[in-house]
Amino acid sequence: MSFRRGFSVLFITALLCAGCSQSDIKSTDLVAAQEAYNSQNYAEALTLLEPIANDGNAAAQLLIGNMYAKGQGVDPDANTAAKWITEAAESRLPEAQYTIGMAHIIGQGVPQDYKEAYAWMRKSAEQGYSKAQFQTGLMLESGSGAEKNMEEAIRFMEQAAEQGHLEAQNTLGMIYMSGQEVPVDTGKGLRWLNKAADGGDKRAQYIVGYKLLQDAAMPSDTARGLALLEKSAQQGYDKSQLVVGFLYFHGKDVEKDTAKAANLFYLAAEQGNEQAAERYVRMAETGSAADIWKLGRLYAGGVGLKQDDVMASQLYLIAAESGHGPAQYALGRAYGTGRGVEQDYIAAHMWLNLSAASGNKEAIKDRKIYSKLMTPEQIAQAQTNARNWTERQANQSE
Repeated sequence: MSFRRGFSVLFITALLCAGCSQSDIKSTDLVAAQEAYNSQNYAEALTLLEPIANDGNAAAQLLIGNMYAKGQGVDPDANTAAKWITEAAESRLPEAQYTIGMAHIIGQGVPQDYKEAYAWMRKSAEQGYSKAQFQTGLMLESGSGAEKNMEEAIRFMEQAAEQGHLEAQNTLGMIYMSGQEVPVDTGKGLRWLNKAADGGDKRAQYIVGYKLLQDAAMPSDTARGLALLEKSAQQGYDKSQLVVGFLYFHGKDVEKDTAKAANLFYLAAEQGNEQAAERYVRMAETGSAADIWKLGRLYAGGVGLKQDDVMASQLYLIAAESGHGPAQYALGRAYGTGRGVEQDYIAAHMWLNLSAASGNKEAIKDRKIYSKLMTPEQIAQAQTNARNWTERQANQSE
């Protein structure tokens, strides 16, 4: 389990004044400053905040720090942001302690220092701030900034999880299920994963949903499993998209729907899921023009499939010949750049012209660009080719 996974957040992630003590919020100027900040009137907010912050108000100091970190009403300045947030942290504001701890992990505005980060994070955690409890647990789990201590790590993670911290719930569930750091405890693992799933965590929804389908003892298990997998897939989790795609493709526990299956496979493939990409290849070859175009996109991007511009262009051509506007645009771009085909401005202009006729605004822009690189004769030839193509299509449909 990676220590780094817990630190994908940016420098400022704390809820700025949520949870501040009443002594911090009672100042009418602070309330007015917060209202100005919420209305994005940053100049007024800063004017109101500075005297309060200079008097030692921790909430004002944290809010000013946030403004300097994000460049709200001032030029972005990580050093000034860290200065204000450190002052708030020294006043024992837990959100500020957590935030400056994150700053030390990232090394933004302050030196990167895991020991210093852990010291601040633990102070915040001991005041009950759930984000800090979880990060403290991660640091103790990995031994980053503190001596590795799995018992303590779990204690802090459980404190965060009890407050509804989804990442903590999911992590605890995985720890107990895997048994890598502690004895396997499936009951505890599933309890935390179910909480995370109910709270909307897409990974927990996948794990719990998949297990329910595998071990279903009654129809209600299957129904809940399907519901969780669907929710996870809707949140873009590729593993759930793959599983739900298989269910729709085979009509298992759901009404068979190959179009829905193909879309789910494509969405998962777009994220690099190779199994989904392989499945989508087989479906797209006999699918619609849109399916063929999307398969071309996967090959062009090398996402889930080996990157192949020639294959992408061939697929674009098949879909474009069927009148698919986005494929015509992609093929026009391919000819214009010489990607997967020999560069040919006349062909590029023709296909962009056809795509533009279907309402593609990007095709109109690109056609103008290529027109500047072409002679009047070449443009006329491209327009003639486009008209001829349209006429052929009309004759074929009669």
